[in-house]
Amino acid sequence: MKELSLMGTFGEFIRNVRGKASLEMLAGRVRKSTVWMREIERGKVVPTFELMLQLYSELAPEDAQDPSSDLKVWIITWLKAKAEQTPGIDKDAVLATITQLYGHAKPTGKTRPTHAHLPTLEDFPEGFENLVVVCGDRREVPPDTKGDLFVDSFSSTDLIGLKTLFERTGPLEIRSDKCFIVGDRDYLEREFSRKNLIVLGAPSVNLLARRINKYCVFRFTMTKDARDFIEYLEHEIPELNDTDLREVFWEMASKWKEPPAFEEIDITYYEAFEKKGFKIHKEEVVRLAGKVRELLKDHTAREMKNFFHKPGFVDPAEARMQGFYKKSDNDFGVISLSPNPYSVDGTHLCILVAGMGAPGTFMATQVLAKDNFKGHPLGGIIKVKIDLEASWIERISTAKYDWQTKRNEGYVIEDILSNLRNPKAHTIFDKCDPSDLDTLIAFIKRFV
Repeated sequence: MKELSLMGTFGEFIRNVRGKASLEMLAGRVRKSTVWMREIERGKVVPTFELMLQLYSELAPEDAQDPSSDLKVWIITWLKAKAEQTPGIDKDAVLATITQLYGHAKPTGKTRPTHAHLPTLEDFPEGFENLVVVCGDRREVPPDTKGDLFVDSFSSTDLIGLKTLFERTGPLEIRSDKCFIVGDRDYLEREFSRKNLIVLGAPSVNLLARRINKYCVFRFTMTKDARDFIEYLEHEIPELNDTDLREVFWEMASKWKEPPAFEEIDITYYEAFEKKGFKIHKEEVVRLAGKVRELLKDHTAREMKNFFHKPGFVDPAEARMQGFYKKSDNDFGVISLSPNPYSVDGTHLCILVAGMGAPGTFMATQVLAKDNFKGHPLGGIIKVKIDLEASWIERISTAKYDWQTKRNEGYVIEDILSNLRNPKAHTIFDKCDPSDLDTLIAFIKRFV
């Protein structure tokens, strides 16, 4: 049996286990850069616990007689490295304890870790490797892509808070929400399955926020009509992928007011666009008109956009609605965890950071950057106080906030689970689909 010493660094341990295997191939399998993996092997950085488990799965030998096949040995070696790089702790005491544990760690053969506990916001940002910020974008009229339909343009004001966030995380990649509407599932999984996403902005301006809202622990209120609208728009109108038909669709939808007597308008649209040289068929236009009717029903396009400006948040920790009373001198915001819908192994998350207005989004970003989330491990709702005496440009920077979710004592995760498991005791859950509650419970249990 090989001797395995705890005196070396975790990087040396990885390098020894890797042997002659290609560093480039290993980096590719765990979705990291070769440079980053080289820094780990040099002892410059210590990987997250999640990455350590990935490396174990890739490198640990099948030979049960080899100590490096034992997950306990990996964990103990990793703990030693973390202790050495963590300021303010008694390293001698920690290392003595680890050495004692190592003496009891007998090889048990290679086992694959499953369903690891997820990091809470108390672990931010260290527990959230590969962070990417997803924000809204400019919306073109007529629409260039599906990402321009029924959503407001993103305000650059919402990006002001990123400076403080980057001081804590370092510079992060920023991606447009249009990627998540235009890209197919294979592309999205390839690009984002190993990422943790900061989703910046409300459903009114961020299409990914709109998509993940129903899975967030704390979320914007959204009516059934709005949820049905999202589902129909995303899944029932493939014609929107065609440039010509998308323009015809928008011409119809933007002028839609009265459902009756639409058949005559169908032919009018066909003839008008045919004269412009569009390669469309009369049957396509008639079918598309029917889908516009089904999508909008009795609402105009502007009214449908306004569905995503409704005030209020669902707060399962308080088991009540929050943030309905927005005035000129206040705003509300939310910071919340949700699953990353593109994570193949279910270990990556989204962090929704948004307000009903710019002050709420700015302050939610500040909370993510500065708060330790003790008492709010999965996030919550904040109230933002605005100084109306300040100049318009200073109102955001001088704003203050208070937690609305369990303001004084905070909550523990079991508080939320208890409320969700007894939905009939709280009217807030009356309109929730039971399957949605079951999904949320299963997600939250992974943090316990």
